[in-house]
Amino acid sequence: MRPHQGQAGGAARRGARALTHGDRSRQTNDILVMARTDARATHGMDEALQRMDDAAAEGADSVFLEAPRDAAEMRRFVEAARGKPCMANLVHGGLTPMLPHAELERIGFRLAIHPVALLSAAIAAMHEIG
Repeated sequence: MRPHQGQAGGAARRGARALTHGDRSRQTNDILVMARTDARATHGMDEALQRMDDAAAEGADSVFLEAPRDAAEMRRFVEAARGKPCMANLVHGGLTPMLPHAELERIGFRLAIHPVALLSAAIAAMHEIG
């Protein structure tokens, strides 16, 4: 594994090593190991994809790139994922485009989450009630 830019002794390498250790010690397939990187925002798309590649090579079951900026970046992420299932995190007002589920599936995403959709709806209803 290569050192990551700006990560002297870094968390990215420790995380990948933890995946390797976890993969070797797994006694069951009941646990899904999903690798996540937020490096797109701080280090750029190329570095984020390299981190995802490292995690996939080290044994992550699934991968998640936080905040791709457009559908092209989303496609690029899925293509670089070594066939690992990819997750899209869809938040209204967030940086990731709110693509229809059929489009996400065409791109190759296997999982899409809407982590605050119900909370946002509840807050809106509370404001209406006053």
